[in-house]
Parts: sequence; structure tokens; C-alpha cells
Amino acid sequence: MQRSKLIEILEQYPMLDSKIALRKLELKYPYAESDENIGGGKSDNGNTEESKQANLIDMMDEDEELLRLQLWKKGVQRALEKCKPLDESERDSTRELVNLLYFDNKKFTITWISKHKLIPLSESSLRERDRRFLNILDNLLS
Repeated sequence: MQRSKLIEILEQYPMLDSKIALRKLELKYPYAESDENIGGGKSDNGNTEESKQANLIDMMDEDEELLRLQLWKKGVQRALEKCKPLDESERDSTRELVNLLYFDNKKFTITWISKHKLIPLSESSLRERDRRFLNILDNLLS
């Protein structure tokens, strides 16, 4: 996957829960044109509440957009877990870097983070951590 696409996914990650919930609502309550049939009867065509629920579940299981959003969320979560330090006493600098680069609204750069010592690592170490994280995410999403 291209680096730009991985960055786009990471920038959307803080909003993925909302996007997933919205997509589920769109599937549950699809847009329908208003019915001009005043006074006409409606047939339920034998659709029971159980069959409507089963149809909704099938629709959600097959909806490409919903599946894509869920895959992205799970992939980012797994990539972050793979980058956690082995020792609890260590600082999770990869997670901090990802937060600053992709999840923070300010959109910090690696050069700025290094220069202002937000994470006490060299610029080359920060670039390596970013590259490694993006490779892990790419492998998980491919």
C-alpha cells in the first residue's frame, strides 16, 4: 500500500468509531423516497422482525465500506500493539510519535518533534520508528 494511503488511514483513525457507527445507522435506516401513495395499503410481504434483523446483519456483514473501516481500525490497533515496549518501565515512544504525527490536530513533523525534544530521540531514530510502524501497518492491511 502506498505511504500516502497509510497516512490517510492513520489520520482518520481517531474518527473511525464515529464513521463505523454512522455507516451502521445508514444501513439500518436507508434513505427512501417519500411515498406519494396517499391512502394506499402497504404489504409487509411477510417480513417479520426476525427476518428484518437477519437481513440487516447480512447487509452489515457484506457492506464493503463498513468492512473496510473495521479493517482499518483493527489494523491500526494491532500495529500499535506490536510497537509497545517490552518493558513496562520504558516509554512508549512509537505510540507518542504516531499520536503527534497522525492523530494530533496540529500535525507535527518529525523535524519539529526532534528539535523541540517532545520525544527524547534523534531525528533519525524517530524517522526509523515511523518507517517501521508504517511497514507493520502496511503488512497488517495487505
